[in-house]
Amino acid sequence: MKHLGWLLLVGGALAGCASNQEFACGVVASGVRPPAEQGLFQVMVTHIDGQPVVSKASYRLPPGEHQLRLVELIDDPRLGISLRDRSYREMTLKVEANQQFSLAARFDPAAESVAEGRYWEPTLWQQHAQTCSLE
Repeated sequence: MKHLGWLLLVGGALAGCASNQEFACGVVASGVRPPAEQGLFQVMVTHIDGQPVVSKASYRLPPGEHQLRLVELIDDPRLGISLRDRSYREMTLKVEANQQFSLAARFDPAAESVAEGRYWEPTLWQQHAQTCSLE
């Protein structure tokens, strides 16, 4: 009988661990202002895994690879193109549980890159621990 009680206790603890994994997540942040002096600017997430999303500062996502569509918010006079001519980029990000991933646009102000539409690339500019739960 003692063994049955012990098994129930251990089984319950393991079930609790499984449910914690079920609700594990990481945070993808686009609302954190990156350092412009390093050529980094804010981005806006428009799609996650092919689905359109409402624009907000951060998103809680389950661990694993996610496809993100980003639009740059580069505020630099060297860019010299209209808002309607700006482009989006796709980025694959491996999200880890209890981590925050801050995204940015890395601006390349070279004239030829702007003319060819290759003036920016999405980048992960900061990652740090942050508790996250999908509960």
